[in-house]
Amino acid sequence: MSAADVVVVGNGAAGTLVVIDLVRGDAAGGTPLRITWVGDGPTAHGVAYATKRPWHRLNVPADTLSLDAAHQDFPSWLEARGVDAEATSARDAEFAPRWSFGAYLAETLRDVRAAADPSLVTVDVESTRAVGAVTGTDGVRVELADGRTVDAGHLVLAPGPFPSPRLPGLTDAGAEHPGLVVDPWSGALESDDRPADSVVLVGTGLTMVDAALSLGRRDPRTRLLAVSRSGLLPRAHSWRRGEPVDPPVSPGMSLAEVVRAVQDRVARAPDRWRDVVDGLRPAVQDIWRSFPAADRDRFLAEHARTWEVHRHRMAPSVADELGRLRDTGRLEVRAASVTRIDAAGDGLAVTFAGPDDAEETVHADRVVSCIGAQEDVTAVDDPLVAALVRVGDARPHPTGLGFDTDDDGALVPVDGRARRVFTLGTTRRGDLYETTAVPEIREQAAALAGVLLRNRSPQPSSVGR
Repeated sequence: MSAADVVVVGNGAAGTLVVIDLVRGDAAGGTPLRITWVGDGPTAHGVAYATKRPWHRLNVPADTLSLDAAHQDFPSWLEARGVDAEATSARDAEFAPRWSFGAYLAETLRDVRAAADPSLVTVDVESTRAVGAVTGTDGVRVELADGRTVDAGHLVLAPGPFPSPRLPGLTDAGAEHPGLVVDPWSGALESDDRPADSVVLVGTGLTMVDAALSLGRRDPRTRLLAVSRSGLLPRAHSWRRGEPVDPPVSPGMSLAEVVRAVQDRVARAPDRWRDVVDGLRPAVQDIWRSFPAADRDRFLAEHARTWEVHRHRMAPSVADELGRLRDTGRLEVRAASVTRIDAAGDGLAVTFAGPDDAEETVHADRVVSCIGAQEDVTAVDDPLVAALVRVGDARPHPTGLGFDTDDDGALVPVDGRARRVFTLGTTRRGDLYETTAVPEIREQAAALAGVLLRNRSPQPSSVGR
């Protein structure tokens, strides 16, 4: 057993940002701090920034991703390293290859750790998984996959997006078929050398866009069919950057009032809808938290997908390439609900129902899951999450999106026990909604580090007792 002040679980972007802010904050405060950092993925990259494909680009301009802790802002860092050889223009270069942000974050982490006084700040890196946790009167005991435990004052969950849920209608035979790709980031799209004349992509969001570009570049003969209930694709960033327009909305307004105000503002200048969305973004968290439960549920049922495709946009060059796939007939997009996916000889049979409920079955060499992350924490295939929910140290948010959390990001337990476990990023969607992008996670990491440093516990002595 070892001891720490804070255990951070997850070494992707969110976990890295927390560690950076803890190290920087403690170095300024001058009080000894011991961090145990647990994660088995690529440090600072996670799923989002681990891709090395240059056509997998950021979906926000680089200048929105700069870090206070870094020696350079992100655009200057990119320019100094000549990162983007594929950029076709200055505007295109604003949406750098995604891997580059992971590299920038990793370099910032290295520099921050190097500058810290080792007699004050210790970061113990454990390249494994956390599989359980038990809170006690003065701390939390974290169990690692190899059987060791770490006692700490607080635990931070920074898992990033959880793996996708099971595809709808997937039979056991379909699940075992080698043509099924449940994780498009696993390398299976690139490593499978078998010819694929037809591929069904289940989902039409940004993950589908990435997969379609990779498949389209790999084999010009492949025909792609993307299917989702809405059939809506992410919109594109403009080749020319605008200035955010603040719509007349504020916390306390009803959902109907917010929708009407945004629609009215867009109607006045339809070509500036992107600026309206960007102006609304900083207010989303406060507005969301002020909605009554009925308005939240109505938004999720009636407006969420429309908001998401306008909010989370494609880089201009990515949108152009996707457009060429559609224009040449290599990519078809349909609004339909998948009802069954089954093995069928060398391929898979995919049945889906359109808006008129008429069913159709197509045969594909590959089926790729692009449906996004599992957000129901009671259904996540993660032993640490399952343990926290099982013993009552955490509970799902009433919306079904992530954990129920307080203003500081602490998991809300089922009773009045001490709040020792914190989270940030995608796992706070139910509480904040706008919480999946780096600018929001960056703010949460800084605030959370401040809370943990102000409320550090003495070395735990009765964890789990």
